[in-house]
Amino acid sequence: ITFAGALLLLLLHHMQHVEKLTRWLKLPVAGKVPAGNGVWDYIFSLLYRFERVQTAQQQELARTLARFRQAARAHPDGVVILDATNRIEWCNDTAEYHFDLDVAADLGQPVINLMRQPEFVAYVEHGDYSQPLELRSIRGGGAIFSVQIIPYGDEQKLLLSRDVTRLDKLETMRRDFVAN
Repeated sequence: ITFAGALLLLLLHHMQHVEKLTRWLKLPVAGKVPAGNGVWDYIFSLLYRFERVQTAQQQELARTLARFRQAARAHPDGVVILDATNRIEWCNDTAEYHFDLDVAADLGQPVINLMRQPEFVAYVEHGDYSQPLELRSIRGGGAIFSVQIIPYGDEQKLLLSRDVTRLDKLETMRRDFVAN
């Protein structure tokens, strides 16, 4: 009877810790891993250590992503990330200017609904992105942009734009000079 009573107490002890673990796993709160005793203290300490490592990795990933976004924002060329259906997922400030986008309003919108130039729509829909496309600015002012789509990852695309207005003017001057 003493053995059965001790066994019952041990079983209740383990069931209590299993219940603590189950409650925490249903709604985990960072840094609030339950405490235990005996073998359960060891198990919970391993879980706590795992949680700390995961939190540190997530924080490092968030810092890396923030640095990448800062670098992409500072890039002098326009960068737009498109999903598999050519909807805008993200863009930098230069792309907002080049394509007259508003990142707050245009995220999730199909890029061809926002940039309605026929040659651009044909370029996107044709799917042959081996050569860049030259577009005149929709804002006016005579700006010329070299635009190219680069497929990557899981059916995503980078839409890159570069202001080539000066190069175009230099080429025009060179052609005029040679013609004269």
